[in-house]
Amino acid sequence: TLRINPPFAELLGEPGAPPASAEQYWPVHRLRRDGRELSPEEYPIRRALRGETVVGEELDVVRADGRVATVLSSAAPLYDRSGRTRGAVGTFLDITTRRRQESAQRVLADASAALNSSLDYAHTLATVGRMAVPGLADYCLVDLVDDSGRVQRVEFAHRDRAKEDALREASISHAPDPRWTGHPISRTLRRGEPTFIPEMTADALDDVARDPVHLAYLRALGCRSLVSAPLIVVLYDRAFRVDSWKALVAGPHSRIGFYLALFATELWLVALVASGARDSTAGFAAGMPWYEYLYSQAWAI
Repeated sequence: TLRINPPFAELLGEPGAPPASAEQYWPVHRLRRDGRELSPEEYPIRRALRGETVVGEELDVVRADGRVATVLSSAAPLYDRSGRTRGAVGTFLDITTRRRQESAQRVLADASAALNSSLDYAHTLATVGRMAVPGLADYCLVDLVDDSGRVQRVEFAHRDRAKEDALREASISHAPDPRWTGHPISRTLRRGEPTFIPEMTADALDDVARDPVHLAYLRALGCRSLVSAPLIVVLYDRAFRVDSWKALVAGPHSRIGFYLALFATELWLVALVASGARDSTAGFAAGMPWYEYLYSQAWAI
């Protein structure tokens, strides 16, 4: 008789599974190892019944509702006094959270490297968006706002490549407008703040959709939850990429004229401070000496 304790049955998505013969039991869930789906005969407990010992095997449990959990499985046969196999016991450790955290860290590290690899921001952001799937999300949308305020969708990536190909045209053509009300991405574009919707219900999809075609696209997308975050653009000097002071002054990335102009502004500040007309300027009402002010501004610039 095959018995499954309640916590593991809950993880499998089969909380009401009654005891049954190991030969008769046909699971609702599916197991994958290294991306390949296993047959029931390859399950650890079945292998242990044949006398094999399984130690620390990492498996993905695919529930009937499509949710995936990662477990560390071990199984061993049970013998009677004569040495015959009379049963098997299996243990399963849920490591889903740990694996997700590790995957997220890898994605963030790869994304950081991609962001530093090119100044073509549209291409770079599209690359980063594709990196997020499936490590961080089932699908990812990247929208950019041009100088006229128009939103352009530069990337759509989905973990299901067939679905991505089928929905790409609809996704690109339905880039959000910041003026739309009720649309979570429009709200993020308008406010510059992240938006998190833990559960996208059917009513929520109806509120977001602009027309029947848009609604059909959202339903086909299979959106269960949503995170929309603004992209913060930080401008930095290209001279930060040089390898030496010599290259900074005389190399192709030289900005010596620009830095001399910045230094000239420091001299102008010195002149203003030395003139004594500083009663209403920031920082000097507290009696800060001119050399301390100059030092602080050098760091700021």
